Amino acid sequence: MLKGAVIQLTPQTEAVRSEDAPVAPRDNTLPDLSDDRGWSFDISSLKVADSVLVFQHEDDEQVTIRNIRLQMEQDPQHRGSFEFSGRVNRDQRDLTLSLNGTVDASDYPHDLTAAIEQINWQLQGADLPKQGIQGQSGMGVSRPSGRSHINAFHLTKSV
Repeated sequence: MLKGAVIQLTPQTEAVRSEDAPVAPRDNTLPDLSDDRGWSFDISSLKVADSVLVFQHEDDEQVTIRNIRLQMEQDPQHRGSFEFSGRVNRDQRDLTLSLNGTVDASDYPHDLTAAIEQINWQLQGADLPKQGIQGQSGMGVSRPSGRSHINAFHLTKSV
């Protein structure tokens, strides 16, 4: 569990690569084995609470994500669930976002399926109606055999 963390990503904290640093090959030259599971998130549970993430670009533009709450769980077959909520602040606007969903990586890298079952959002601030704009959404994404497509996307909004 990570609680109360403050992470700042600014131009000064970016990685600096030496001009003569080696470059990794882009193509995978390894054989495609049937038991190869590829990359995996091998932690059964991750929880982040009451944390802040600050992005600052070179032009001093800043995006802040506050009140971050993230919970991810995964079973031994690499099927997992996640919940996220937070507030994104930028340009005198505040986006409150919460979502939950599932991921099935049991046959990764050959097949990957994810579903965001519920997204709730509300945008308030400068140049918006006093009550803001809010809505709900959900979607499913699958990547069978290296192809990507989106399934069952729906969106509703209210002012």
